[in-house]
Amino acid sequence: MKKRIFSVIIIILLIFLLEIVTYCGKNKVTNPNNPAEIELKDFPNKIGDEWKYFYYDSLSSYSDTVVVRIIGDTTFDDTRTAKIWEYLYRNKTEYRYVEVLDDTVRIFENLKSLWTNIKFVFPLKLNRGWKGDFATDTSSVIGEDSVSVKAGHFTECYLIEETWGAFNDYGRVYTWFVPGIGIVKKHHLSGSFVMANNYWELLEYKIEEP
Repeated sequence: MKKRIFSVIIIILLIFLLEIVTYCGKNKVTNPNNPAEIELKDFPNKIGDEWKYFYYDSLSSYSDTVVVRIIGDTTFDDTRTAKIWEYLYRNKTEYRYVEVLDDTVRIFENLKSLWTNIKFVFPLKLNRGWKGDFATDTSSVIGEDSVSVKAGHFTECYLIEETWGAFNDYGRVYTWFVPGIGIVKKHHLSGSFVMANNYWELLEYKIEEP
């Protein structure tokens, strides 16, 4: 019985690694006609900004339409400030806290832990990378090209790959970022004691004027 369980785990891990390799090679593209870099001002983070996403988790076969909106400001760690992002699912509401400090955007799931694996360092530039808050967490811009999603066709888009790996926690996140609009597509693949394979695609958006 133990041998059978171990064999199943090995097969799942091999399938996961194969999917990562295939996915990475398929999406690594460049377009020299696009701008050289995306600046911090191109990251939307104003109260009133709103996005609507299609969300799908293939492991649980769960799909939803998620409304993300910026609803206010908060202070943490005595002097640091962040915008409050509200995530409205069908049956629950979650919050994220977005801090912009110097050239770096950090997105926290809660403000009791000041470590995060969601981090962007600007300007975004092809082949530029940065370290995450955790030891094995790294991100880099691996492609620039146009992208089409339900919300429309965007000619300027940067593809960011985040990777991490440890004994029982490893994976990749691919994020498609459009200047002035934000994240238009995202694919999270991870393998550990808790597997993950979920997908986000932008349906609609409303960005407040500067």
